[in-house]
Amino acid sequence: MSYYFKEPYASQIRSNPKSAQYIEKSFHEICTDEFKAALSDPTSEVAKVVADNDLSGWKPTSPLYLLHGDQDEYIAYLNTTEILQSMQALGSTQSVLTRIPNGYHIPTEITYFKRTSEWFSKLRK
Repeated sequence: MSYYFKEPYASQIRSNPKSAQYIEKSFHEICTDEFKAALSDPTSEVAKVVADNDLSGWKPTSPLYLLHGDQDEYIAYLNTTEILQSMQALGSTQSVLTRIPNGYHIPTEITYFKRTSEWFSKLRK
């Protein structure tokens, strides 16, 4: 954690990951200078991993169902809304986002599984 986050945030997040949602500083403010530099350097391993996992600029060719908890403490809900908007701007008409109200990263897996199962059932009909 200390590679990514300055203290006391690294220790706080390490001891209780859910506490990250209560940090009242911007992501940029709590990240270490080393991590921010790596993100800015396209040749760094960190930047390569981020690029490999970037969904912007991608248009799905089949129906895509996105589920995201609006209180996710690991991946900001805003990320998913921006990805959906990017896909729609590229012409995706079969991508939808369902917001899970008060949904955190964990333990909403049961909700995700149930909704995904229902969605696949509708597609089969």
